[in-house]
Amino acid sequence: MRLVTGLCWTVALTAGVCFAANSHRYLSLHSAAPYAALRPPHHALPNAQVHLEFATPADAQAWIAAWADLATHCRLHEANCLTYEAATDDHAGTKVVIMERYLSKEDLTVTHQASEPFLAFRQHPVQALVKSKSAQSYIESNVGFTFCQEKGY
Repeated sequence: MRLVTGLCWTVALTAGVCFAANSHRYLSLHSAAPYAALRPPHHALPNAQVHLEFATPADAQAWIAAWADLATHCRLHEANCLTYEAATDDHAGTKVVIMERYLSKEDLTVTHQASEPFLAFRQHPVQALVKSKSAQSYIESNVGFTFCQEKGY
């Protein structure tokens, strides 16, 4: 086994399997073997996506600028929020998707969606810029991979 250490994570290479770990936390796994067979079953994590559409790219950017405070709150105060990021479409710049990933469904529905900053942002005047909105939650299939170096996942 060969250990390679980085900023806040360690990568162990052994028998064709690469995994990164931060203390007891599971980060990422890559191997020729089927990913689902290697990934711990308790890591079928809940995800959510929120799709927004705006009239102009400026409206989309204004919404993201206001949303940034909520994203900062999630990063600093919601330890089990693994991903909370906005992306803008690369064509017209009028569509935004918020990608969210949590350790448990309760982290999404109780900790995040019932938080004071989340509820306050839902009432923020910038919400008037949203032309359409849809949201869907998902459970990971354990096929593929995802990695967030900052949080160690």
